[in-house]
Amino acid sequence: MLSSGFIPAKSHLNKWLERPEQSARKFNWQNLLLLEAKFLTHDYLHSWAYLIINELYPRLGFGTKPITKDFVFCHLLSETVATVGLDYWYLCTIELNDVCPIGAAPDGYTLYFHEKWNREYRKFNPNFNAQKPEFFDSLHKFYCSGDFYGFSLEAFNRSVLINRWLSQEITYGETQRRYTRIWLHHLRSENFGLPDPHRLEAPVVATKKWQKNLIVEVGRLLWKKSKENKD
Repeated sequence: MLSSGFIPAKSHLNKWLERPEQSARKFNWQNLLLLEAKFLTHDYLHSWAYLIINELYPRLGFGTKPITKDFVFCHLLSETVATVGLDYWYLCTIELNDVCPIGAAPDGYTLYFHEKWNREYRKFNPNFNAQKPEFFDSLHKFYCSGDFYGFSLEAFNRSVLINRWLSQEITYGETQRRYTRIWLHHLRSENFGLPDPHRLEAPVVATKKWQKNLIVEVGRLLWKKSKENKD
């Protein structure tokens, strides 16, 4: 399995990396440098997740053996790693210009979610807290099932912030299930069939004991990496 990150030769990020000691500001036209940097970091976390899953459950052969339906679950798990590790546990906890003062605007490279809006989220769910390891488990189950527990239809209808955030995530989860199945079918062995087109976005099984254990363990390691800077 190849765990390498790629960026376009003709890109804002590559142009800046030719001389990274210089200011990045002039390369961030319309936030494009930051968008490219985010994609690269997102993909890095995907690769990290693949390696971690293989280390924890080598019998799966995730990324190394013939493709099975379990790979759909595993790839969605790597997607949760990339999204939670970068967006929820980092970008959504900071003001980016305080960290990297280049005049960036948040729209276009982050979720419709931020920790500074916690008061609004907790009006509808007083116990909501994305900054804990258990959030990883709940988001992965959401990506697999399409059901996000903790917010009612009332919250969805009465809060623009919650509506935009969850609408974005619902669409993202459906897209990920569809694209994951299509891509793995493209790389398939003979025993991996593609569902009917209208079922490509159907829920993915995530309730087996080994799956539950894997979610918890990967989430724990990601928390240590994202929050405690321990790899």
